[in-house]
Amino acid sequence: MMLQRAQINTPLGEMTVVVNQTCVQELWFSDMPLPKTQSAQATQLSSWTQNPIMVQVQAWLQAYFAGSQPDLTNILMTPSGTTYQQDVWHITQQIPVGQTWTYRQLQTQLQAQRLPSGSPRSLGGALSKNPILILIPCHRVIGSDGRLTGYAGGLWRKQKLLAMEQKSRNQN
Repeated sequence: MMLQRAQINTPLGEMTVVVNQTCVQELWFSDMPLPKTQSAQATQLSSWTQNPIMVQVQAWLQAYFAGSQPDLTNILMTPSGTTYQQDVWHITQQIPVGQTWTYRQLQTQLQAQRLPSGSPRSLGGALSKNPILILIPCHRVIGSDGRLTGYAGGLWRKQKLLAMEQKSRNQN
C-alpha cells in the first residue's frame, strides 16, 4: 500500500502524519527523536488535503485542540508494533479524556481482559514506542505516585495535553 506523509501544525508544535489509503499509521511531533518506522517509505504530500484520511486527522486535531472531545471511531489506525505493544495501545485508548491511569491501573485492565500485563517497566517501554501520539493517548498514563513520567513528545507536552483535557472535561 502506498504511504503518504504530511505535516500538520498544532498548538504544541508541528506533527507528522503517515497514512495509507485507509488508515493512520503514525502521528508524532516532528521534533521528536523517535524512529519513524513507516515515514521513510512515505511520499511527502505538498498538502494534507490530498488525502481524505489526513483531512480526518486534521479535523480531529483541530477539534481536540479547540477543547472539544472529538470522536475517534471513524479514524482507523494501524500502528506497527509487537502483539504486546498493540495490546497496551488498545487498552490505553480506553482511558477517558480528562482522566489518567497509573501504570498499575493499566496493568489491571490488561489482566482483566486476559492479556499479558507485563511489569510497569515493560508497559512504559510499550507506551514509549507508541507511533500514533494523542490519538492513542499514552500521555494519560502516569506514575503510581501521581507524577508525570516519560512521554516521547516531551513531559512539557504531556503536562499541557493533560491540563487541556481536564479543562475540556470540566467544561463539557
